[in-house]
Amino acid sequence: MTTEMEIAKQKRKAARATYSKTFNKLQEILAAESPDVDDKAGITHAEYEKEYEIAYDYYEKLFLFDIKVKKAIASAETGNESSASPNPTWRPADGAHAAAKAKQNVPEIRLPQFDGDPQMDMELSVFEPLCRKESGCEYLLKTARFFGSFINDTTSEDQLDLLTLARAEAANNVYETHLENKQIFDLHRRSHSFTAGDLVLYDWPKIGDHKLSPIFKGPFVIVRPVGAVCYEIKSTTQQNKFLKVVHVQHLRPYFKRNTPTIEENSTDDETERY
Repeated sequence: MTTEMEIAKQKRKAARATYSKTFNKLQEILAAESPDVDDKAGITHAEYEKEYEIAYDYYEKLFLFDIKVKKAIASAETGNESSASPNPTWRPADGAHAAAKAKQNVPEIRLPQFDGDPQMDMELSVFEPLCRKESGCEYLLKTARFFGSFINDTTSEDQLDLLTLARAEAANNVYETHLENKQIFDLHRRSHSFTAGDLVLYDWPKIGDHKLSPIFKGPFVIVRPVGAVCYEIKSTTQQNKFLKVVHVQHLRPYFKRNTPTIEENSTDDETERY
């Protein structure tokens, strides 16, 4: 009985050694036949998809080979320990035969190299390092302690506190952004403290004008304010009795020059139109 147990242990040891040697040899063969690519330049999307299919097939065959050899070892151990089947169903020569057969079936693989953490690339699937793109999302939270953190990484007692702090931080960031935009808006804000009798220029509508017509025309006189943001203006000449209520965004202050300025658009057609 002791002799049979020793023989079974020796056969198991030889089977495991043959499996390890065959598996390592297969990986060396596949690695030697896989040319390296320095970068992803010049590779189209169709080539990426083809490389993904080839790589996926390679990993699938390697995984199936691993399972097959492990089953053979388990079957050999069961056969050695059982008196009903004294001869094992797996022989050490089968490992070399499987390696040679896998070498013939595995096609040539061309995978690009990636700049980054090797450990991170090893943890990803085959599709992600081949076809992944940079994320275009923008994080609302600017604080470093919230960047890249997940609820599952914290204890159940601190999850609610993390959500509360994140919500408060997001609200504060929105308010700070609002203040920054308000400062920019205030720099471009125009004062419209016009009084009766002030001379202003009017942003005349471009109906019937050509492209070389001036943007502002006038001067016109402020008659009175109408509401908070509108003014009533009139012409400074007797020939064109122009009278209209306009919004302050169409008015600009007029500064007198030494030479007299001739008022434009004094035709009867424009008077009748407005």
